[in-house]
Amino acid sequence: MKKKLWTLDALMRSFFGDYLPRQRNVSPHTIAGYRYAWVLLLRYLQKRLSRPPASLQVSDLDATDVLAFLDHIEQERGNKPKTRNARLAAIRSAVDYALMIDPTLPPAVHRIRAIPVKKTERRQVGFLEQPEVDALLAAPDADRWCGRRDRLMFEVMYNIGARVTEMVQVRVSDVCVNEAGGQISLHGKGRKERTLPLWATTAKHVRQWIQEQGLTAESPLFPNARGGFLSRSSVAKRLGRALVAMRRTNPALAKIKASPHTLRHTTAMHMHDSGAELAELALWLGHESIETTNIYLSTSMERKEKTLKKLKSPMVEGFRYRPDDKALAYLESL
Repeated sequence: MKKKLWTLDALMRSFFGDYLPRQRNVSPHTIAGYRYAWVLLLRYLQKRLSRPPASLQVSDLDATDVLAFLDHIEQERGNKPKTRNARLAAIRSAVDYALMIDPTLPPAVHRIRAIPVKKTERRQVGFLEQPEVDALLAAPDADRWCGRRDRLMFEVMYNIGARVTEMVQVRVSDVCVNEAGGQISLHGKGRKERTLPLWATTAKHVRQWIQEQGLTAESPLFPNARGGFLSRSSVAKRLGRALVAMRRTNPALAKIKASPHTLRHTTAMHMHDSGAELAELALWLGHESIETTNIYLSTSMERKEKTLKKLKSPMVEGFRYRPDDKALAYLESL
């Protein structure tokens, strides 16, 4: 690419149109995430600099502006540090590509690469107990088409622990069901695929659904009202409606909160509590590293501690240690 054409518009076209899909063979999931990060950044720069993005040069990129953008998405959009770091990774990747093409770009562009990621807290995963799962799966209205779809979709998500991005992509051709059971092939992150079994009852429901709807091999397994693919946000909204219906019929569950990812966590927790090893869970969930799966072990320990608190502790006479040295007493108090 000629240097005189090195505008932000040219960078975006080269980065997303050639570098990521053709040179790097990056998955569509990653490209979509990077694209959204740059859409947010360019819209922010348009307001901050009072210039249309197409008129900006790559040399106009500045670490100060990028830092201001990262603060903006945290403070104004309510993004968490984990999301901030994902947006920064997308920006860095394109900047790295630009610097590979033209290392003579100004120092302000180079400094973008030095922007640090924020440390994030590892939160305890949220999950549902079995009675809560049963109530949630029964909540959608089975007398309506969308209710039947939602019931089965949530049942399958709980069965296989799928990411919502994987679930909305499933076509009928990815499903193999018969009277003995069935399985579903998922297309996960980084172009990784895995095939997971279905319970016999779930396979039966899936088979009945396909026949009832007359779905073809290329049809989405869980289509929207127009026959196309559901979006991730649509699944989250449908789950939110199911939660409202569940709370209405089960007042005792009024405080229950859940997202599509909660169903995935729930599957993992129930499998772990049933004796599945972490290595098995990592393969089932499609985790690249078992370190990602370790969070379920720590959560399981929390459940065990709650159980322990229900037991009556033995009657043992207490004692108190009293150090006889002020220096030791100080250190002990830290």
